[in-house]
Amino acid sequence: MKYPILTLNDDTEFVHSQMLADGSVEVYIEKPDATDGFHNASCYLPSYRWENINGFTETEIATYQEIIESMAHLIIEFSRTGGFQNASNLVHNGVRRKAVSYSKFDSKIKIMQEEAFEEMTFSWKEL
Repeated sequence: MKYPILTLNDDTEFVHSQMLADGSVEVYIEKPDATDGFHNASCYLPSYRWENINGFTETEIATYQEIIESMAHLIIEFSRTGGFQNASNLVHNGVRRKAVSYSKFDSKIKIMQEEAFEEMTFSWKEL
């Protein structure tokens, strides 16, 4: 099972796996390309081991590594709990829950999203 974690403005998408038997988590990155169809790569946490790099430049991989490093603790946690939606109680046993506006539930989700965004923003400001 793969769980979406981030989509960049250029449609590069980051998804992660469930925690694997060896304790690692695959972060799969895919970007549409007019010539090749898609560029893709896999990065395994917590070792940041890259495999199956197709079409990405070294500069792109270095940028993606920084993004992943800034979110690694969240990705690892979400891999244990069934992705962001499940960790935030948006999905329970495969059933999408309906959020109620201004509830404590929505506040918790908003705080989690803001914390993740602040961490990513901090990383991007350094670039």
